[in-house]
Amino acid sequence: MKQLLTEVFPHNATIHTIFLSEYMIRNKRKSANPKVGKYIHITNWREEIIWDEDDDVAFIHAQVRNISHESLINYCTKSTLEAYIIFYSEDYLLYINSDVVDLISDDPMKIEKLRLLHKKMTSK
Repeated sequence: MKQLLTEVFPHNATIHTIFLSEYMIRNKRKSANPKVGKYIHITNWREEIIWDEDDDVAFIHAQVRNISHESLINYCTKSTLEAYIIFYSEDYLLYINSDVVDLISDDPMKIEKLRLLHKKMTSK
């Protein structure tokens, strides 16, 4: 996993993350308990609230910009991967949880190269 993460997000890449931090039900906040701060040093974050007016519920996403490569590796290799979280750079978007790693790029050749290098880990 560490090798794949380093190929996708090299040390010089600018890496950002977005994760579900809280829910709001009837104007009361409830933590999604993502425990992201245990692995990623968070200093420059902002919240985005997305309302579902039909159900009177909101989802609060935290966006953290410019996280370190080490924070990415720590989260993806040492956490229980319970948060709804994505990591992204100029070239890739990565969704990871305890069951799956999804990788998106606007360049199909980059994905194909990674798929060939990591055949045992991939499915089409």
